[in-house]
Amino acid sequence: YLAWNRKQLGYEYECMVLLYKIFLEIEREWARKNSGGEDDKLYTAVEYIHEHFTDRGITVENLARLCGMSDTYFRRLFVARFGVTPLKYINDMRFSRAKELLQSDYYTIEEIAEECGFTDSSYFAKSMS
Repeated sequence: YLAWNRKQLGYEYECMVLLYKIFLEIEREWARKNSGGEDDKLYTAVEYIHEHFTDRGITVENLARLCGMSDTYFRRLFVARFGVTPLKYINDMRFSRAKELLQSDYYTIEEIAEECGFTDSSYFAKSMS
């Protein structure tokens, strides 16, 4: 409310961030109430992904370990629950963030690739076209 009423530079973005945080909390709460067993472990991984998707060190192996599962079992459960592989889920989040940064016209392709966790800016540039 304050961000919207103050109307300071960038207030639209600040309000969008706050709105997405509200949506995230609603989704997390819904997931906690409607999940159980292995789904709880998957949501631990998803929360971790949402907080660390720009980290270059995020791997499916680390996510599986976080959930106390083997890589193969984790991948199978993740795909069954979310319809995509964990790596695609991470990359989709990275590309979504990259599109936001590209629209700002403030950063170079290399800076955006680095900011979004891509190790190869040429791969990133080809993927965005």
